[in-house]
Amino acid sequence: MDLSEHPRSRYRRMAFITAFGVEEIERRRGYGTALFDHMRKWSSEEEVDLISLNVSASNEVAQAFYRRMGLAPRSVQMD
Repeated sequence: MDLSEHPRSRYRRMAFITAFGVEEIERRRGYGTALFDHMRKWSSEEEVDLISLNVSASNEVAQAFYRRMGLAPRSVQMD
């Protein structure tokens, strides 16, 4: 995870998740939720104001997971 400060942002500290995943055979066992909760706790301790990540538009399973974790879409990138 990359922590950065941006002087013109409304967020003082931001974290960008560069990779997050659980092997398919291990999914639906709570590992992803536990990992995300731990990352969120760490982010709170580091006074992070925003957690951000990229997810493929075709990865509906991951999008649903991130929504359950409280994230919401902010932008769409088109190629």
